[in-house]
Amino acid sequence: GGRRAGSRTVDTLTTGELALVGLLQGAAALPGLSRSATTVAALLLLGLQPLDAVKASLVMGVAATGAAALYNLPEALHQLQPTAMLAMLAGSLTAGVASGSAMLAAAQKYNRSIAAFTLLVALLALASGLPALIR
Repeated sequence: GGRRAGSRTVDTLTTGELALVGLLQGAAALPGLSRSATTVAALLLLGLQPLDAVKASLVMGVAATGAAALYNLPEALHQLQPTAMLAMLAGSLTAGVASGSAMLAAAQKYNRSIAAFTLLVALLALASGLPALIR
């Protein structure tokens, strides 16, 4: 439509647009795709400002990660010792907070430059997929 790039907010997204972003988030289960880069890129293409796109992606990530953890919980309870589970939880939370903080800082720095932020997200997505391509 006639919307300027980076001029929309999350509350202006339609149910269909949100469903599309959710489907793309699910596609990130494929090897080499980054969930956060996929959702941020989709939200940027829908016209959100980088900072809003990153915030929305982080919120969506909490739901996706929580659902995955609950799905795998019965197997984890059966196979892992409590101390190993706590160590994994602490490591996951630390990595999540660190990467989320870094993405928010980058989005704040590049919030007015859609092109620069999109390039940064693309490079991060490529870098995150390299290990899967090298194998």
